[in-house]
Amino acid sequence: MSDPQRPRRVFRLPLRRSRIDRYVDEELEAHLAMKEDDLVAEGWDREEARREARRQFGNVAEIRRECSRIDRHREGRMRITEIVDALRLDLAFTVRQFRRSPGVGLLSVLTLALGIGAATVVFSVVHAVVLAPLPFEDPDRLLLLQEVTPQGADFSVSEPNYLDWVERQRAFSGLAGFSFGDRTLSGDGPPEQLSGTRITHGFLDVTGLSTLLGRGFLPREDQPGGPRVVLLAQGFWERRFGSDPTILGSTLRLDGDPHEIVGVISSDEAWPDTEIFTPLAPDPGTARDNHLMNVLGRLRPEVTVAEARADLQRVTAELAEEYPEANAGWSGTVITTDEWRIGDRTTRLGWFLMGAVALLLLMACGSVSNLLLARATTRQKEMGLRAALGAGRHRILGQLVTESALLAFLGGGLGVLLAWWATPLVRGLGPADVARLSQADVNGTVLLVAAAVSAVSVLVFGLVPALHAARGRLSQALREGGPTGTSSGNRIRSGLMVGQFALAIVLLLGAGLLLRSFSQLQSVELGFDADRILRFSLNLPESRFSDEERVAFVYLLQERMEAIPGVEHVGVTMSSPYGDFRASNFVAPADNVPDSQDDFVPVSWRSATGALFQATGVPLLAGRTFDASDRPGADGPPAELPVIIDETLAQRLWPDQPAVGKVGVWEQPGGFPFRVVGVVGSVRDEYVDARPRPRIYLPYAYFPWAQPAVLVRAASEPAALVPAVRAEMNALDPDLPLIGIGPLEDTLRDVVAWPRFSMQVVG
Repeated sequence: MSDPQRPRRVFRLPLRRSRIDRYVDEELEAHLAMKEDDLVAEGWDREEARREARRQFGNVAEIRRECSRIDRHREGRMRITEIVDALRLDLAFTVRQFRRSPGVGLLSVLTLALGIGAATVVFSVVHAVVLAPLPFEDPDRLLLLQEVTPQGADFSVSEPNYLDWVERQRAFSGLAGFSFGDRTLSGDGPPEQLSGTRITHGFLDVTGLSTLLGRGFLPREDQPGGPRVVLLAQGFWERRFGSDPTILGSTLRLDGDPHEIVGVISSDEAWPDTEIFTPLAPDPGTARDNHLMNVLGRLRPEVTVAEARADLQRVTAELAEEYPEANAGWSGTVITTDEWRIGDRTTRLGWFLMGAVALLLLMACGSVSNLLLARATTRQKEMGLRAALGAGRHRILGQLVTESALLAFLGGGLGVLLAWWATPLVRGLGPADVARLSQADVNGTVLLVAAAVSAVSVLVFGLVPALHAARGRLSQALREGGPTGTSSGNRIRSGLMVGQFALAIVLLLGAGLLLRSFSQLQSVELGFDADRILRFSLNLPESRFSDEERVAFVYLLQERMEAIPGVEHVGVTMSSPYGDFRASNFVAPADNVPDSQDDFVPVSWRSATGALFQATGVPLLAGRTFDASDRPGADGPPAELPVIIDETLAQRLWPDQPAVGKVGVWEQPGGFPFRVVGVVGSVRDEYVDARPRPRIYLPYAYFPWAQPAVLVRAASEPAALVPAVRAEMNALDPDLPLIGIGPLEDTLRDVVAWPRFSMQVVG
């Protein structure tokens, strides 16, 4: 028989307490009445007997509360027992159901595993790269400070301006400067190139990085000409010195000079890809228009980001008035740590992938919901029989939800296993420049999200079939004696199928657009020939090479490399294609110089040897390239510096006119003049997916960059030249390592890693 009270027990918890209290009150009143009657029988007056009964009975309110507590505790235990028993029975019945129709259960579990596994993988990546707090002390208070050009572009900071910022700003508790630069380690075995960062003495305090050994830099060490000292990153200390705690006080020979080791800092997570730190030593005597450093600042507790930006703009306005020749039209801005370290592109890609995988999960839930709805339609007779035996609708609903929950549990577990296997694969596919991608893992946070996704999936795919099966006419289904379909169920299934197709179309369109974009990116015209080019860089520090010695060394290197069998051309420039350093400046035609730098043309610039254009296959459109006549002579630099410009800049400065022989002005009104000796084709060697900036090439002989890039055009396979190039370099200078030697095509593959990664994941 059915229990008429049982359907009400599911929702009786709010009402049960008042009923228990009523039962307790009735019992207490009965005991008081019995005691009162006994006293009256002994001869007491009715009123006096009532008062005496209450006095003898004790604190009625306290007794009521204790009785109610005991009853509620007993009721709660009974309720838990009922729930556990019902769950045990439901799980046993669910297992029997899956044994009868294993195909539906297996297909549902695999479908959910795909959706939940994909969601878990993507969330593990997005959590590590975008959502996890940055490894700095109170990162929300740490800002990147930059100068802003008259054209509105963010720019790095000059050393004199930084020193003035330190003295004049009022929004930050401290400022610190830094710049990147590799250093050559020599003196113990073959030379080794170390990734380095130059920092000011307040860097550790501003970023919150801590020392494992020793100390940070002192103010006197952060001065031009100060003591040569070095800090080691923890990873480099462990790898090179085996975590030797006695390393303090010993020396490293960097760029030929001994540097004393004063400390080891825990920086590998917050400042990756840096092995050593040396003092930046900003010089107030350097040119204010030489913008080569970056600045970090920690906000004071009471200052907002907007107030800090306004304060920096106040300081830069003062400097623009005091030093108009270098700072006129320039301003300043601040960038949050998230924007600086993560970037808009990474954040957008992360949320895009989360959206795509959410669509995939909805498709999986829709498929499972359709399967369960179809099976529920065939189980109408079973539901009718259970109803006839006394099962209420809530009991049938609970059974069906239990089945969905078990499917979600199994699918979620298998999905986590898939994620555990696939996450390292996704890490390997990701671009190398994505900060913290290597930290993506199926950790506790990711597991909690996977569990939450599994629980939500129960509601998404299990509730509709359960409600549909439980609300049908169960007794009618039993009388009809077979499975029945309803128009309502058919409409729901049709709606789910339409929704699945719609989501699938959205995903296919997204994957198709990404594939098309990647295909177009692969076929974009670069303006140069990257095939058969071997590229590497050198570090020619000022401590070992004067400008004249650097120029002589580079041209000697070029001649020696060209003599290697299999080498066609060798060119030298200040930055390899798609390198991190992208130099910018401003130019104008000499016959129409604007009054302000605001109206100058912003350009990308490179110093280069004349053979660079032959080595890279950049076409010469007019004039000539650099030759021996463009090197400094005994009389010093010419009145007009010879330069080569690309066709984009030629059209900007002298539209519809021959540019060869024209004279321009460099940087600002009154800047040094230059004369165009050649025009070459425009190249996309900074960004593949953006229009090339106007470009001007200056003779390397006049701008001898300390870390030049060498591009070697090979007659066949460039990698085959590596042993000969190393041998020639060792003969020239055994203390100079070849930095990043390899085919230029490898660099080009890295450049398109972002769109390839997006396409692979979504596809």
